[in-house]
Parts: sequence; structure tokens; C-alpha cells
Amino acid sequence: MFLKILILDVHRQKNFGNLKGSTPKEQYDYYEKKYLNNATYNATYIKSLLQEYPELKRLLELKNNSIQRAECEIRKSLYAEKEQIQKIFCDGRKFSGTVGIYMSKGDTHRGGRSVAKVELDNGTILYYKPHSLDKNIKYQELYNYLCRKTGISCRTVQYLSHDSYGWEEKIENIPCKNESEVEHYYFRMGIHLFLGYALGATDLHGENIIAHGEYPVIIDMETYPGYLKQQSEKDGSSVEEKINKSTEIKLANSVIHTGMLPVLTWGRGNRGVLISAMGTEEKIKTPFKLPVVKDDKTSDIHIEYEPVEMQIKECIVRVNYSATELPEHLN
Repeated sequence: MFLKILILDVHRQKNFGNLKGSTPKEQYDYYEKKYLNNATYNATYIKSLLQEYPELKRLLELKNNSIQRAECEIRKSLYAEKEQIQKIFCDGRKFSGTVGIYMSKGDTHRGGRSVAKVELDNGTILYYKPHSLDKNIKYQELYNYLCRKTGISCRTVQYLSHDSYGWEEKIENIPCKNESEVEHYYFRMGIHLFLGYALGATDLHGENIIAHGEYPVIIDMETYPGYLKQQSEKDGSSVEEKINKSTEIKLANSVIHTGMLPVLTWGRGNRGVLISAMGTEEKIKTPFKLPVVKDDKTSDIHIEYEPVEMQIKECIVRVNYSATELPEHLN
């Protein structure tokens, strides 16, 4: 939240001739040392910046209060449910405290609260989610039932759910041991795809599914259950518009709408981008521009808008840590 103001201030101090150094790097180091890391000067200088930008001060106070409140709630819940957490997530191993609580930058809920990664001092890592996980548990019951009916094992995710928050175990991306496990992985993905389609789910892209060996695990069920779009008599005035609208609704009510299959997400042609849960681990670039800090750690620091490179790895199926394509006979 402070970044753009600090970039502006670096340039302002540079233009005033207040930054010592013969290179942009030396000038930036001087700015950090004098204005940000000087114990006797820092508080006064930051205070003057906040007085100059009162809206920034208000937003920072809101954010800080929200984080402190969230951490307090997490610790209170953690110790109130200590025995249950030790039994469900720690295999009975005791813990006395936390190594760290790391607030997420993901979606926010309930007055700015967000997902938090909690690392216990017994080595266990789990996630605190600021909403009930009841539907995750109900979904897992459906998924487990279908796995049993098809004669395949399933990986049960551990949850502890309450009305307004819940605890979830950490699921790691680990490789398959052989091709047979790869086949089982895609068979289970078919079950997830069916359930996602039946429940009208969307947003099952590569960042919301983790390949845990032969078990695909959905880690974000925010869009469950979804809804089906209905054809309206008022959709479009011309025949062409009605056809286009009808096609759009059919696609929206198909398995494609789940986001799990490798279909175009952004762009088109050679510039098309796939972020599905059945993609590859190749690096991709967004077809739109996002703000990026350039010339970082120098007095020339600035922001440019450019396509951003990203890589989705957690959903990739691997055998011995090498990327694996879908077996030909499963296409």
C-alpha cells in the first residue's frame, strides 16, 4: 500500500539533490539508510508522509487493525481447540505454540479476513480459513462415495469446521511413483469433473487443484455449488443473437465451464493462455498488462505496465519430478 508513495518520494528526494551517491544504486541505499532505517529519523519522517497522505494513513490503520484482529482470533481458536487439532492434524503430537502465522493475499471474507498459513512448533502446517468448511466436508462425502462405487481409493482431506471459520490440512504437490498412478490420477479427475459439472462449479483452474501423487485435491471450493444459466425468450432480438446466446448458455452449462479442462482462458490464437488444472508447467504470459516494479533498489525505480510471466506448478502430474503428459490411451 505504501509502495507507490515511496517510489514517488525517492524521485522527489533525488530531484531535490538530497540523495548522496554517484550511482542510482548508491543513491537508493542512502535513501533507505537515512529515511527508512534511521532509528532517530524514521518515525518522524514516516509520520510526515502519513500527514501528507491522510487517506494512506487511514487505509494502513484499517489494514493493520484487521491483521491484528485476525491473528488474535486465530490464536484464540488454535489454543481453544488444541486437543482436537493435535488429534486431527498432528497425529497426536503436542504443540505449545506457533512458529509463524502468515496472512494470505487471497480473497477476503468477513470484514477483510483472509486465509492464513499457520506453522506449529511441532512441524505441522495447516490453514485457517475465515469461513465454514461444511461444504468441503459434504463434497468429500460425495467424492468418497463415487470413488468407492468405482472401486478406487481416495485421499481424505482433514478438516475441522465451525460456523464462521475452519481448519484445513496442508496438501503438498508430490509426484506419482509410476504410470499406473498417473492413470488413477486422471480417473479421479474425471470424478471431480463430473461432480463439478453436476454442482455447477466454476474456477477449478490450476491454482485451485493440487496433484498429491495419484490424488487430485481441490483446495478452494468457493464456487461450489454454482448455478445453471437459463435460456430466456428475451435473449437477443435477432436470430444470430439468439443463436450466440444459446451457444453461450450451452457452454456455460457444460463441463468446459468448470475450468478444469485445458480450454482457452485468455487471449486467442498463438497468444492464447491456458490456466486449467490439466495444463503444462510451461511459463505463460498474461495477454494483458499489469503494473511491474522496474529498476528496483535504485533511485531510478519506477512502475511500468507489461505482460506478467507466471507458472502454475502445483496441479502438474509428475513421475519422479519430471512433467508428465496425459497418457495417449486416456485422451
